[in-house]
This record gives sequence, structure tokens and C-alpha cells, in this order.
Amino acid sequence: MSAAETSEERVIFPSVVIPNEVIEDSPDAYLWYSEPYAGGYELRYGALAKKKLNELDESYVRWWMENSRSPRIRSAAKAYLDGLEEYATSHYGEFLVPHRNKRVNRQGKRIDFCRDKKSFNHLLHPRYSGLHDRYPIYFKAVQQFIDHPSHHLARRDIGEHTGLRPGDAPYIPANDNQDLGFTYRLGGVSQCAPVIMNGTSSGQSSDADEGDEDDNISANRDSGSG
Repeated sequence: MSAAETSEERVIFPSVVIPNEVIEDSPDAYLWYSEPYAGGYELRYGALAKKKLNELDESYVRWWMENSRSPRIRSAAKAYLDGLEEYATSHYGEFLVPHRNKRVNRQGKRIDFCRDKKSFNHLLHPRYSGLHDRYPIYFKAVQQFIDHPSHHLARRDIGEHTGLRPGDAPYIPANDNQDLGFTYRLGGVSQCAPVIMNGTSSGQSSDADEGDEDDNISANRDSGSG
């Protein structure tokens, strides 16, 4: 079977989306998210070229941090993940669901918009340790959401009050968050991104900064996603 026949598209959603007006009000608080030495770092080559780290989900950023040969990318990825982890302690409801689910697909929706404690509790089971390893900060946010349901509209059980208070409605971008994701094509179903594909044998651009080349590596990670 050819690569074309086995190719597939994957949708990537960011971990969080912080509106520009929020950043402009307190720019120093969001340096980890917006600055080019952190979440604002822009990848330069391949399938993810021109995408910023803050546009990728946690697992992709962690992959770059652990596998890139570029100190600049590793440093930016670490700065972003450190900030993201701190953000999860108090803004846990803003995290987007990064994975697909066979029963109910909530990928790309904010945690506090899902309002489903039962499903989130189910995903905390050890059988989903693969997901936990891939998205540790996201699952930290999920645990916080479950521990503080009245703060972010978690539904405790059918018929039980959600704790909704005036002013608690979450910020939901246009199109129910579905405009936040982007797709790219993988060369085979067994491959998991980042897959660098730019049509060159080296996988590197001719205008690469010295010492800052993106790696030409296909990450063969666990493809199961809950």
C-alpha cells in the first residue's frame, strides 16, 4: 500500500487560547505565551512551518523540547511548558481537550465548556496512562477542574446543580472553538507528528540560522488517543 493510500490528516489544537486583549492588559504575565523565546517561537520548516509553539498541543511542544537539536527551540519549548503548567493551577477551565474520543468527541473544546465531570473522571483511570504521559499538564488541569467544579461549571451528576453563577460563562471563540485547529497530512497511519516534510533530502531549509536547524525526525509515538 502506497504512502498516499495510507495517509491521513491530523488536527492539532493548542493547549490554551489567550485573547490578545487579555495579553495587552497584562503583557508581563503572558511572556511565556507570547514571546518569541517562549510560546511565540515560530517553527521554520516542514509540515509545521510558520506555526508557533503556542499553536501546538502540549505533546508536540514536549516532543520539540526533548528531541530538537536546536538549543533555541528546546529553550523556547521549556519556557512555554513551564508557563503553561503554572497557568493550569488557576486557569484550568481554559484548556482545550487535545485528544479524540470514540464515544463523544470533545477535541478542541474548552474543559469548562464541556461541563462533564463523569467523562473527565473516567479519563483519569490508570488505563489511560499513555494519554497522561503525553499530556501531563492538561491532565493536571483536568484534576483541578474536577476538584473545583463550582468554579468552572463541572456537572457533578445528572440532575445535580452545576454551581453556575452570574459571570461564570466561559470565553468561547467563534465557531465553538473549531476554527482554532489546523490540519496537515501524515505520510502513513503509523507515524505520529511532528513529521518534517519539506521536499528536501535533508529536511532543512537553505536559509536556516546556524545552530538552529529543526530536526528531520519522525516521532514514532504511541498513536492511541483515548
